[in-house]
Amino acid sequence: MIKNIFTGITAIFLIIFLKACANIQAPQGGAKDIKPPKVVKSHPKPNSLGFKSKTMIFEFDENIKENNFMEQLIISPTINSEYTYKIRGKKLTITFNKPFEENTTYTINFRNAIQDITESNPPKNLSIAFSTGAKLDTLTISGKLTDLLTNKPLTNISVALYKSDDTLNITNSKPLYFTKSETDQYKITNIKKGTYDLYALEDLSNNLKYDSKEKIGFKTKILIDSNITNENIFLTKIDTTAPEIISTSIINENEFIIKLKEGLKLQHIDYQRDTSFNVSFLIENQANTIKIFNTWNIMEDSIPLRLILEDSSGNIGRGNIKIIYESKTKKKTETKTPLLISVNPEDGKLNPKANKIKLNFSSPVKNIEFSQFQIKEDSIVKPFEKKNFNLNKQKLQAVVDIYYPDKIDSLFLIIPDSTIKDFLNNYNNGLKQRFSVKKEEDYAILSGTISTEAKNYFFELLNEKYIPILTLKNPKKYELNFLNPGTYYIRILVDVNNNGKWDNADLSKMTQAEPVIFYKEKIGLRANWEVRDINIEF
Repeated sequence: MIKNIFTGITAIFLIIFLKACANIQAPQGGAKDIKPPKVVKSHPKPNSLGFKSKTMIFEFDENIKENNFMEQLIISPTINSEYTYKIRGKKLTITFNKPFEENTTYTINFRNAIQDITESNPPKNLSIAFSTGAKLDTLTISGKLTDLLTNKPLTNISVALYKSDDTLNITNSKPLYFTKSETDQYKITNIKKGTYDLYALEDLSNNLKYDSKEKIGFKTKILIDSNITNENIFLTKIDTTAPEIISTSIINENEFIIKLKEGLKLQHIDYQRDTSFNVSFLIENQANTIKIFNTWNIMEDSIPLRLILEDSSGNIGRGNIKIIYESKTKKKTETKTPLLISVNPEDGKLNPKANKIKLNFSSPVKNIEFSQFQIKEDSIVKPFEKKNFNLNKQKLQAVVDIYYPDKIDSLFLIIPDSTIKDFLNNYNNGLKQRFSVKKEEDYAILSGTISTEAKNYFFELLNEKYIPILTLKNPKKYELNFLNPGTYYIRILVDVNNNGKWDNADLSKMTQAEPVIFYKEKIGLRANWEVRDINIEF
């Protein structure tokens, strides 16, 4: 009896022990594992010849797990065989239903199909090449990866090859050959002689298929019959979609909102039945919202408007909308919200030659009492002249011309309370804005020449964030004054087809972007510096 109980306890203990051994878990505690798993033994061996087996075995230096295995694993060229896989501890076994084609070089690229069990680290660029015949394809292609519009090196880019005479491409299929760059240099190996299309993809979704949110570069019909180096690729984000309205809404009988899928660069809105009528509107929320103001006195149930919208990529969208009101006899609600005024330059700093200040209004202006405006130069108060106030057609922005002596430290623009009235009869609060006038020695000067045979191009001065702060068309020489100290870049966009704008790449047509040229290095400017002879030749 006692013996039977002991035997039963032993059996239960063994079952529990064996079950625990079967479930491999990551060790708890200790330093974070940052090392990816490495292959220590494989069948086939790298670059082996005459491989005939339907089973592959890979042993790693640590326990592994799968990660979306069949989606991540790429076998090139594509095989006409299904396969199964099994992971046990450190060992991966892949079994194919059919043998590989004879006299063919294959590459098994794991991408992120395998990870360690501790921190889910994938192997870095793990691929195994082998041949079923007596020789191995050994051709390679390599080059540099660069952002087209910033000239900055790019890393972690997926680079892929497709047969040029095939309908398969980066938008609909996995590639024939593939690599993932760790630096701004890429290299694809074990390529068979042929003509290929080459793609470089940011691949944010990690699926090796192009998405319009990703940067991409491409080259077509590259004959690879020997090793190719310096096949450099420039990547850019391609936007060929016209601006799209995603919603419209009436806030009240005075304001109508249009929300867009993306921000706008240019826009035009007019009344369909009378294009001479000025429609007042504001662009808000990073340029993806249009607020239209009901300044018209049109007795209709609906107001038909025509929109022409252009995004930052030059895509133009056209469309018609109607603002529909519940009752044409409904009396307007006159809200008593102060008319807001914002001033540009926002930092309140004027250069010695600046004589324009911009005023932005929160709603269209109806009436202004200029007689109470004042300009105060240091301690001297000057009357404001109406001719120096220029209100735009939409009555939402004004440019104020300011004239002041050379030797002046500051000035005030004074707009008293309730001197500006908007179309809803709301008045402004008082504004007393101080502007400091900087001295010429607070700024820098940049100048140089452009030598080129190109007929049309755009000279751009970029700030340290690569945002254009100045654009010149076709200059042969330039002198830029009153530049703030900082870091700058010079970029030239070449208009090859002479259509008045720079054209980006078009993947659907497989056309390259028009040329982009950068000055060879960044330009550092300090106060009271003159940096001359920054000459560009292309």
